[in-house]
Amino acid sequence: MNGSNDQEKASIGSIEPDHQADEKELERLRQRIKDERPNVDKKPYSHNIISLTLREINHRFGQSEARKAIKELKLEKLGWSLPD
Repeated sequence: MNGSNDQEKASIGSIEPDHQADEKELERLRQRIKDERPNVDKKPYSHNIISLTLREINHRFGQSEARKAIKELKLEKLGWSLPD
């Protein structure tokens, strides 16, 4: 019975770092958008960088996270729309 408990701890421990890595990656992608946002309509390719980053968030983390990024980073004001 104790061996089973050790296996549970081992499997939980192996899942947790991946989850933390995912959170860090999502935050890195959101930061890329934050950094690029002031450049919209001022520097070339800023729209493309934001759009590609949103597409990556959508692909890797789901539509709800992409919608959240658009809303929280106030991208609607710059022309991005919330996907249905």
